Amino acid sequence: MTVVSRSQLDHPIAGTIGGAALHTAIELIYSKLGDNSNARYFTEDALADAASQDFDHNFKCSFDELTVILYGHNTGDGELTRLTGATSPALGDFTIEATPGSLTTGVRVTNNSGGAEDIAVIILHSGGGSAGGGGGGGGLAWNDEGLAPALKAQENGQQVYKYEAAAGQTLSVFLKVPSTYTAGKQVKMLLALYSPSSSNTILLRTTAYLIQKGVDAVSSVANSRISTNVAITNTLADQYREIEVDLSDSSGQINGVSVSPSDLIKVNLVRGTDTDLEAIRFIPSATEAKFS
Repeated sequence: MTVVSRSQLDHPIAGTIGGAALHTAIELIYSKLGDNSNARYFTEDALADAASQDFDHNFKCSFDELTVILYGHNTGDGELTRLTGATSPALGDFTIEATPGSLTTGVRVTNNSGGAEDIAVIILHSGGGSAGGGGGGGGLAWNDEGLAPALKAQENGQQVYKYEAAAGQTLSVFLKVPSTYTAGKQVKMLLALYSPSSSNTILLRTTAYLIQKGVDAVSSVANSRISTNVAITNTLADQYREIEVDLSDSSGQINGVSVSPSDLIKVNLVRGTDTDLEAIRFIPSATEAKFS
């Protein structure tokens, strides 16, 4: 054998006798090349409107660690056209999410363009987010919480988290109270969400945990408060809705303890009791914190 390339592939030397040994040697080369690759390429022609296709990448990682790039695929010459917000169809005409039941090994693409489409998909194990994804607005980065996190997906060219009905899903974020905060002011959050339904009610609400600087452990749950916002009624499919959740009471307190400058507030976001059977879409990049 001769070791070749930076991947140190064992390549049979000239004159190697064929048969099972040669077959095994070549098989090992392909296996090592496949294992070392951080990208997967797939095509799916004539994907019907409202249909989904699952692509098995087998990286064994969370959806957050993937970059997913979607292309239009010309079946005649194989040419690819990267989809954006300005192409036809547009990137926002597709939903990209982890495959339910195979969250660490698969990606599901759903066509919402109104017609059949020929597509190609490149999946990169990059440690980043999917194409078109965004972080938490104002420096906030929402994270998975516990054994039932809300599922990350792409819709309308933007990252969303999907809260299924009665699934007990949770996201969390640490909110830093500004050093300029005036004690006694109420702390709130504005959250952006929508639902595919045109009727029924939706509800996302929060539990806020006060972590006092120089006093509490970051894991403290001693002082908490559940927001008092109520369900709102859908009137239009995919209608953008903004809700206000109260993290403290009107006096700037959580469980009777005053919020102070430079404290932390851990915020858990869950789905409350509502009547919508569809998943509520939460837009993390549109989060806004209010300290007055």
